[in-house]
Amino acid sequence: MYLRKKRQAKPFDPTNPLEIQEGYALAGYLLYLQRQGKIQVYSHLPHEQYTNSRTIKKKNKWSGVRAGVPDYIIVIKDKVIFLELKRKVGGVVSADQKEWLLALDNKLTVSTVAKGFDEAKKFIDHILTRQGVL
Repeated sequence: MYLRKKRQAKPFDPTNPLEIQEGYALAGYLLYLQRQGKIQVYSHLPHEQYTNSRTIKKKNKWSGVRAGVPDYIIVIKDKVIFLELKRKVGGVVSADQKEWLLALDNKLTVSTVAKGFDEAKKFIDHILTRQGVL
């Protein structure tokens, strides 16, 4: 009988939270800003929901799901922020993500990659300050 070795879980590093944990913090901050009237709306686009289903993959492709779309869309009064959230250490931006961010960065929109919640908050606060909201 063949016994498979159990993979050892990597120890959690509190100085480098998982991207999903950073996302929870960001979502909480965005909700706070929305309740304060500082931003209008925001959304996270759940592209990381992986599936083995060929049917779902086909449906996603046919309905227009594309790789590289930024994680968050944040709408301020006259500006839209597209934000790609990564871990503080080890988060890699793909070529598709770079292409999207370059295409989205213009006079009406701003796009960036943020390494963790703190960097994302700093960027959002900077845009809000420039817009006269903060």
